[in-house]
Amino acid sequence: MTRRAAQLASLDLNLILVLRELLRERNVTRAAERVGVTQPAVSAALSRLRRHFGDDLLVRVSRGYVLSPLAVQLERQVEEICAAAEQLFSAGADFDPASTRREFTLMMADYTVAVLGGRLSRLFEEQAPHASLHIRLAREALALDPKLKLLVGHGLFDLATPYFGTQILLDQMPAFATPPRVKLVVYPGGHMFYSREASRRAFRTEAEALMKSGE
Repeated sequence: MTRRAAQLASLDLNLILVLRELLRERNVTRAAERVGVTQPAVSAALSRLRRHFGDDLLVRVSRGYVLSPLAVQLERQVEEICAAAEQLFSAGADFDPASTRREFTLMMADYTVAVLGGRLSRLFEEQAPHASLHIRLAREALALDPKLKLLVGHGLFDLATPYFGTQILLDQMPAFATPPRVKLVVYPGGHMFYSREASRRAFRTEAEALMKSGE
């Protein structure tokens, strides 16, 4: 076993989930509720995390806690690790909306949230009561995360969400949400253009190029 593998094997990977909720909630009690354990258990986990990183992670202020500079750096990494783990261990399983406890994050424009947000939330509560739905406004997400990039793909014959409607919405985005951070592309096909092999490959290539730009 390599040294890195040995270090990984010695870690309690449940701490990653606790860390994610602590960074999200910035509150031990709420994090405990999210994880489904007691508050003392989360407090003990926070102590272990602080010892491991040699950092407070959550810093007390007059109105609660804020993230330390290191915690801010860890926040995105922890989200990506948890998302990857959830995807890994759910692979091959039949998806059952009524019992799933997965978390879903959707990024939408203001207009889309206004039109579909309430209806989507109600449908989600009815069909997937144990799952979590997070809706983020595209302009806010782009403002908060300077590394975030947005690629919008359209089918050439898409009548459900016409190209020009999307273009108008993107034109109304703030100045920081302009090319190359935000890009609108069109491929042969309709609303599900990615069902075409050529369009799917082209979209993937475009996405990979956008991710690599600015690295």
